[in-house]
Amino acid sequence: MIRMIPTLAAAGAFTALALPAFAQATANATVDLNIRAGAGPAYEVVGMIPKGEPVEVAGCLDPATWCEVTHDGATGWASGGYLTAIVETTPVVIYENADAAGITTVTYDPTLPDGTVTLNGAVIAADPSAEGASLEITDGAITYLNDNPVDPIYLDGEVVLGAGLPETVVLTPIPDSMLTYANINGQQVVVEPDTRRVAYIAR
Repeated sequence: MIRMIPTLAAAGAFTALALPAFAQATANATVDLNIRAGAGPAYEVVGMIPKGEPVEVAGCLDPATWCEVTHDGATGWASGGYLTAIVETTPVVIYENADAAGITTVTYDPTLPDGTVTLNGAVIAADPSAEGASLEITDGAITYLNDNPVDPIYLDGEVVLGAGLPETVVLTPIPDSMLTYANINGQQVVVEPDTRRVAYIAR
């Protein structure tokens, strides 16, 4: 499986001494981040962590592509590529630094829900600092998106604003607009066609 590789510069450059593991740790979301019912992109969204807010982390897979979290009464799984923890006063991405952040390793049955259709080998390009596209998204475009759903495609990674979609994903044009859309991991998203970056997520 292709792994999601975060691009936050500090994560790649920072090396820390491993600290003792604790039952729970605190992390922060670098983007508005889904909480899913299982450790994978095909599971139902059961909550959301707003950008910058703290979340309790019970443990992460090895490697920490997905972490078991609790936020605002919702417990589930979130992408470790968009969670940061403090290690020796420095925020680092959990995906590459779970041990250093004192986060427990957990296991999970990766069986996907029935009927899941995946685009094998395709991965969402992760960017923990992404903000989304700069094009204006009108109410008409959002209405069209909601009224004309397309079949979902499941990719390795999580849907967040600014994340890039691979060329193998077919984008559907939105009439009278420069935008396109798709259903990625069960969520309708508006995509900037030139950059193929997610500009809006229907929640």
